[in-house]
Amino acid sequence: MAFPSVYEMTNPLTVLRKQHFWEYFSGATLNSRWTQTNVTGTGTFAMADEVDGGFSIKAGATTGNASGIEFNDIRQYAHDGSVNIAVWKRVADTKTDVYTGFSSVLGLSVLNSAWAVQLNNATNLLLWTGDASAGSQTQTDIPRDIVYHTTKLECGSADIKLTVDGVLKVTKTTNRPTVKLQPVCFVESRDATAREVRIRYMECYNT
Repeated sequence: MAFPSVYEMTNPLTVLRKQHFWEYFSGATLNSRWTQTNVTGTGTFAMADEVDGGFSIKAGATTGNASGIEFNDIRQYAHDGSVNIAVWKRVADTKTDVYTGFSSVLGLSVLNSAWAVQLNNATNLLLWTGDASAGSQTQTDIPRDIVYHTTKLECGSADIKLTVDGVLKVTKTTNRPTVKLQPVCFVESRDATAREVRIRYMECYNT
C-alpha cells in the first residue's frame, strides 16, 4: 500500500504528532542533540569501548563534582503528560549518586524534576520528584546495585509513576513538576574519586 509521505504511514494529516525521540547511545560520538554539562568540576564523556557499553559519564575526582547530559534547556516534554524510559547503571556502588529522567533546569536541581535515582546513602533505588518549591523521594524495594535497570517515568496530570524492569514500583502524588521538562542523566561523586554512570538507551515522548 502506498503512502503520500512517511508521516502518513503512522499518522493522519489531521493529527499533530507529539514530541518523541529515542537514543541508543552507540557509534563513535554522542548525538548533537545532547549537551555535555559539568555542574561542578570537570568530568569526562565518551562512548564506552565495549559491546553494549553505552555512553560513559564520569564526574571529576573531587567530592561534590557532578557531570551529565541534557538538552541545553530545550524543554519539549510536558510536566503533566510525558514519559521517560532509560537503560542505565552505576559503575561502582561506592560514593556514587546517579540521576536519570526529567528536569526543568540546566544541571542538578531538586526543583521541577522527576528522576529515577540511586544514591550512595540510600538503601534502595528511588523516585525523586520536585515542584517549584520543594522535592521529596520515595524508595522502591529494589536494593541499590551496579547492574543495568530499565526505568520508566510517567508524568501524569495527577501523579508520577516509576516502573523498574517492567514492574510498577512507585506512584507519587506529591511534589510534582509544574513546568516543561528536558531529559537528563547525571552522576555525582561523593568522594575524591571519579565516579561513573553508563547509559545505553533513552526514549522520551509526550502523551
